Parts: sequence; structure tokens; C-alpha cells
Amino acid sequence: MCTAGVHGNEPAGGRALLRIMADFSSQTLSRGRVLALTGNMQALALKERYQVKDLNRIWSQERANRLRKDPKSAAFPEEVEMAALLPILHHAMDQTSGKVFLLDLHSTSGLGAPFACCMEVTHHRQFMESLSIPMILGLRPRMQGTLMDYIASFGHGAIGVEGGQNDDPDTVDCHEACIRVAIGAIGMTDSSSDPKQEEARALLVQRSKGLPRYLEINHRYAVEEDDQFVMTPGFRNFSSVDAGQILAHDRHGPIRAKESGIILFPRYQAEGADGFFLARPTTL
Repeated sequence: MCTAGVHGNEPAGGRALLRIMADFSSQTLSRGRVLALTGNMQALALKERYQVKDLNRIWSQERANRLRKDPKSAAFPEEVEMAALLPILHHAMDQTSGKVFLLDLHSTSGLGAPFACCMEVTHHRQFMESLSIPMILGLRPRMQGTLMDYIASFGHGAIGVEGGQNDDPDTVDCHEACIRVAIGAIGMTDSSSDPKQEEARALLVQRSKGLPRYLEINHRYAVEEDDQFVMTPGFRNFSSVDAGQILAHDRHGPIRAKESGIILFPRYQAEGADGFFLARPTTL
């Protein structure tokens, strides 16, 4: 399953999926099927991250159970979107006799190389490692209610991919490459059925050159709605920062790095509760 546009200001994943679905034919897949889904359609139309609440932070089992039982109980636009997605996702999970994998496509407001995220190392390690781009670990304690965590809670493989900057055309290319490589890694295609697969793999290797293979999140800077948070210009995903360095400002004054590390998700957009994350290289 590939989802895109869960955040409405991140159109690149959807464009990549349109490319893939137009390119694939009934002969492309040697087994299985690909399900392509748009996430927050209302927010995408408005080009906004979300309208009321972040759709990628509300996937609790309690809310999902309520919306599956009574879709009309949806109280705000993102619950309406979630209520529409839930029966499609569960039908796909319930009807398959094999494994289910989710590739949730995202992008960031800051520039930088593509990377992937997972909530924890699972037995679907081949899927997790297939993309040849940096993998971010340790998000679960700091990022609740994500779609990938919801799908993973049923025992399936789930990865979030940050393909690059929101409006950068290269981000579409990275997303397309990730889809092709991931589908090949789980045995649904090979280089004969999808001749673009090796080119896609080479693109991801090139974009990740010189970056750590695995990073562990050790700090998240949370932003409140009235904080007047402004990120200092010039940071990219994977920029190195020093302890004490000014990373942003809010109504209380400068925000400094608590420790040295690698910055991820610097927030150069008006919405979102994550100001930035700090990570360190790690091993599995």
C-alpha cells in the first residue's frame, strides 16, 4: 500500500504514484498488487498541511474503532478523511493471504537528502533496508498517532519516506525511485518486468552518498500553537549542529541546540507541532 498527501502541503508523493500507476501494466507485477491512496484530499486542494488536526498524528486505535463503527461521528475534516481511508486499508489487510507493506510518502519544508523512517526495527527488516537511503529510528516515543504506526500495529511492515523538499521536482523522482525499489525488494517485480528498477536504485544510492545509514532520534523540539516559532534560515536535513548553537527563535527568545548532533525536519512552514529533531548515527 502506498499513501501520499497525508499532509496537504506535500504533493510530490501523489505525483510519483501517478507516474508509477501510469507506467505499470497488468504484466508488471509478478505477484501481489499495489494499492495507491491519497491521504488528506481536502487539505491537498487547499495546499495546507491540515485544516484542523494533523492527519498523521490522530491514528489511535480508539479513534479508528469509533470511526469504523460510525463514520458519521467524524467531528472535523481530518476525521472525515480518516473515516474514508479506514475501510479501504482494512479491506486490503483482511483480504490478502500474504504480507502487507505500507510505504507512506512525505516531504519536508527544509531542503536535504531523502530518508526513511520507521517506528521500530521489525521482522520486516528486508523491506526496511531495501531503499538504500538513511533510516531514522527512535520516533515512536516522540511521534504518536502516525499512519505507519497504525498499520504496523497489525503486524505489517510500514515505512515513511521523506523524499526531499515539498516543492522540489527532484522529490517526485526520489519518491518514484523508492516505490520501484520497495516493490522489487518484496518480490513483486524484478529488473525484467520493471527495467527502471536498477536506475531507481542507483538514484537513491547517489542521493544518499556520504550520509549515515542509520540515525537514532534523541531530541524533539515541540512547538505550541502560540509560540511564534521561526526556524533560523539555512538548515537542511542532515546539517550538523553544535551544542548551544541557535537553531530557531520563538516568543521566549532564541532556541539553542541542547547537544551536538544532526538536525532533521527543520520546520520552515507555518503549521506543525515539530520544530526540529536532533539525531546521532547509530547501528542496528
